[in-house]
Amino acid sequence: MDPEIELFEEENIIDIGLQSDLHKGKSPEEYEAADISQDFESLRVHSDISYLNSGSSESLSPKRNLEHLTAEPLDDEFQRNIDERAHQIGNDSFHGTVPKKANLQFQNADCEDLRTEINDWFSITEIRGLNLAGLAAGFKGSFTKSKRCEQEKVVKRLLGLLKETESQLYASQSLLYIAFGCYAELTSEKDQVAQIVVNGRVLLSCGVVNVLSSLLKLLLTDLLGNEQLYYNILTILYFVLVVYNDQRNASQISDDRIRSDLAQQDLFSSVIMLIERWRWNPQHSFRIRNLLLVAWKLALVELGGMEDMKRTKAFLRQNANIADCSSESKVTALDFHVFREDVTAKFPTYNAPVSTLPELFDNPGSLSQLIDKPRPLASNSINIHLPTPEIHISTPAPSPPSTPLALPASKIKRTYQTNQSFPFLYPSDSSDEEGDASEHTFENVPYSIKEAGEIIYKNIRRTVTQKQLWLERNALMRQERGWIDTLDEAEDGFIYSEETIKAFPVFEFQIRSLMRTEELYGRIFPNLSSLVYVIVQVIKSNNVHLNLSPNTLVDTEVKQQLELLRVKELSLKAATGLLLVLGKWFKLSHVLKWTYFSSIIFDNDFYTVVLDLFSEKHPKDEIPPNPIDATQGQHPIVEVLQDSALFDRLLNPAFEVPEYSFFAICIPRKVDQPVLFHITQPATIFSLPAITEFNWRYAYIMTNLFTVMAKVSLSKTQRVIVLCDKKPSDTFRYALRFYNAEIYAPVLKMVKTLVAYNGRKWKSNNMDLISLVYLHSKLGLRDNWLTGKDIEGEIRDAYAQEVALRGLAQYYHMKRYKGKMADLGYEISEFDFFGTDIDVMT
Repeated sequence: MDPEIELFEEENIIDIGLQSDLHKGKSPEEYEAADISQDFESLRVHSDISYLNSGSSESLSPKRNLEHLTAEPLDDEFQRNIDERAHQIGNDSFHGTVPKKANLQFQNADCEDLRTEINDWFSITEIRGLNLAGLAAGFKGSFTKSKRCEQEKVVKRLLGLLKETESQLYASQSLLYIAFGCYAELTSEKDQVAQIVVNGRVLLSCGVVNVLSSLLKLLLTDLLGNEQLYYNILTILYFVLVVYNDQRNASQISDDRIRSDLAQQDLFSSVIMLIERWRWNPQHSFRIRNLLLVAWKLALVELGGMEDMKRTKAFLRQNANIADCSSESKVTALDFHVFREDVTAKFPTYNAPVSTLPELFDNPGSLSQLIDKPRPLASNSINIHLPTPEIHISTPAPSPPSTPLALPASKIKRTYQTNQSFPFLYPSDSSDEEGDASEHTFENVPYSIKEAGEIIYKNIRRTVTQKQLWLERNALMRQERGWIDTLDEAEDGFIYSEETIKAFPVFEFQIRSLMRTEELYGRIFPNLSSLVYVIVQVIKSNNVHLNLSPNTLVDTEVKQQLELLRVKELSLKAATGLLLVLGKWFKLSHVLKWTYFSSIIFDNDFYTVVLDLFSEKHPKDEIPPNPIDATQGQHPIVEVLQDSALFDRLLNPAFEVPEYSFFAICIPRKVDQPVLFHITQPATIFSLPAITEFNWRYAYIMTNLFTVMAKVSLSKTQRVIVLCDKKPSDTFRYALRFYNAEIYAPVLKMVKTLVAYNGRKWKSNNMDLISLVYLHSKLGLRDNWLTGKDIEGEIRDAYAQEVALRGLAQYYHMKRYKGKMADLGYEISEFDFFGTDIDVMT
């Protein structure tokens, strides 16, 4: 063995031995400090190594070198400086331990607990306007002590009175008292919440939803003089909806009568149209916050929540004969098509598996071609400008030069890249291993290429949205060529009916949700633009902050400001929840429904509004004092986050004034001292291993808005470019300061999308974000998100892709909703080519 290798191995053995002895019996903290000491001990030992005369044979002896290490130590002053620095690093509060991100204990859900959802309906002004004492005094008898049959008789009698104009207000007040849990007969908040559930189930069993929906639709047409009755009916309906949602999530109720009643009355469409009416004629009596809350709960009841969406996806895959591959690393059919083109260009004899794309997919004459355009290396703008190969294998010549040849007068920039659009003519090593290369006359490609093709082909991801998109594209291309009038074709396999329920009885709930989504979309899609506009205005109105320090005196004025912020935040919670629920169900129904809805969201400058909401800075004179003890030092990131509105509103408790609570006013508590409540978080995220006290409502809002942003920009180059121009990296960095999977997923999707469209400086400044993508995002088999994209080509075709998507969405709507499209001014014109030509000639 070479003496140098022996010396190297012996020194490594010595280091390993020292390391095991050093860590024996150590605690985790001592283990970490020992690592630092070990590093500096190794530095001290290895710095003593000196090179001896190369002419001496003894200079390579391990024994002589080890004797030299112990015989000539380092300079005392230099060794003392190293020891002092090691001690300083070991005792440093920020360098002695590995910094970890605090874990935000937020779990996303359709809604919060029943008590919170009920309290969210009211503001202090609305509670005082109800006159709770008068409601209790006007109700005769004891409802809670009556038997179930007697309770149902009382409710049915009140529902009958509700149909008579003279007694509507009295009946609504009595039903309101029952829906509130008959608070005058109870003594605690816990008992009231339990009684609200019991009374809510009684109301549901008596068919209250059908009566309330029909009356509410009449009131929505004319509110003049009926504001109090309108609010009472809306409140009763909201209580019934939240009780149904709560009991259904707890598997305590399975009656779908409420869903059928709501679908029959079509109250959801009426509420959406009223929101559009409020856009053009804002009136206080409409109570837009309450309308958004009711619309959100109606969407959850009629369509379903997160678990229903998961089961609906399973049904759609089963109905389309598509396997579930969400947990594996996959590639799209377009990725395989591009891979096949690249390998075939490099190895012309390669017999690649057949592409799974439709036959008419790659058709340059169609408008829809730009939606998913294949971009092989041969069409890459970088590859096009590379020089052609200058040496042919059949030409007798010495080995090719290491640098490309260029004429002296040539101005072409020299490059060391190979042009991938030309075949690879050199024989592969695989042919030598398998036998004589001359025997391989048909296919002679490296084994690795064959293996890669098989792996990618077996891992093609097929989705329902792809199938829906391809079917509509094929129909549009036939229509473009005049082969057939596809606007009158029979419906595809994505329209569901009672026959579908008979075929899949296990998924009856999900199929009915899809049927209701189709019916609902056909009625309200002309009103979606106004709905999105109102939601965007709600987001804009939330750019108001109240910065309080822990020592702030909470007087009446501050309480009123807190109540105002709470009401605004509740409106934002309902608006974002409604936006996300509708978007997800539209996409489950058909991808082109979501395409239209997402284009409306994008056109309303959604990116700018959301980023402004999260990136707002506090004025310097309003920044609260730093809650970190000065003796512990100041973490630099705290200084950056302290003036962030996102940091302030998320990590501080939700804006709540206990004495303004609905339950506190229903059953007042007698206390000698005022109720204490937190306004600001006493500790920072850097001193907590897990953040358990935070604003759940604002975390829910963040998750919804980031999820909608990610879905709107997914695979849409024009929208990604617009998002890049907004410079959202700082906002994303704020959101990723603490770990939570619900927030990480949409934010990292957007970061992953943005990376390829930014330059080197941006990538250098945002390496922390890129690293988080590697650590937490799922990467595909052919994932070129960091490099390798044809950026110039994608940017060049970005606007055309957006036009193609909207053109396909217009074709889909003209095909399926002719009546509504005609009301909007669209019509199908008969184009006579020969008649037009004759008119031009004459």
